[in-house]
Amino acid sequence: MSAASTKPYLVRAIYEWCSDAGQTPYLSVKVDASTRVPMEFVKNGEIVLNIGPGATRALVLGNEVIQFSARFGGVSRDIWIPVSRVMAFREQSFLHLVVYFPFFFTLRRMEFYQRSIEILRYFPVNH
Repeated sequence: MSAASTKPYLVRAIYEWCSDAGQTPYLSVKVDASTRVPMEFVKNGEIVLNIGPGATRALVLGNEVIQFSARFGGVSRDIWIPVSRVMAFREQSFLHLVVYFPFFFTLRRMEFYQRSIEILRYFPVNH
């Protein structure tokens, strides 16, 4: 029996935190043939989506798939994203929370950690 991925649980927890904190949650998604997103908004194989309650309808944050309807340029679109394609989750301002899912980066592990440290320097944690 293989262990279940923690990613869908983290996505749901971060979404709930954003909602409770009055923040707007965004997903960064690596687009491929398995994703159903408006391709005209994809840049460099990636799309960033507002998944807040005011931007989505019928949002389902499942263990395998995230799906919802949203308006793009006034046109309602059905969105379907395998959880495996989620690269990052953040709140709108980037000031409180940014969560990266490192196994989607093609960087070697050491390069990822080095890049993470560089990013974290811009967001000091006050205790």
